[in-house]
Amino acid sequence: MSTKKRDEITPIEVVKGFSTIEPTVSISGWVSPTNSFISCLYTQHDILANKLGFTESELENMGWLKVSNGRVHPTETTTNEQIIFAKKVIK
Repeated sequence: MSTKKRDEITPIEVVKGFSTIEPTVSISGWVSPTNSFISCLYTQHDILANKLGFTESELENMGWLKVSNGRVHPTETTTNEQIIFAKKVIK
């Protein structure tokens, strides 16, 4: 498990091959707790999570929202603001 906390992860830390993007460009990725969207390929959520230093479960537990192939996958930590933002991404 990483020692980073959710407030310490920013989209700037994303490595080559993944990027923060304007909504509507991609329909798979992660929405941060502060409503930044980081895109990834449909099957690469786990790879992006690992590049950020976490597992998918750890990101979800820290408040990140998974968007996969146009579907939102909320958890107990998901906020209404994230869902609204995600729906704009997949629109």
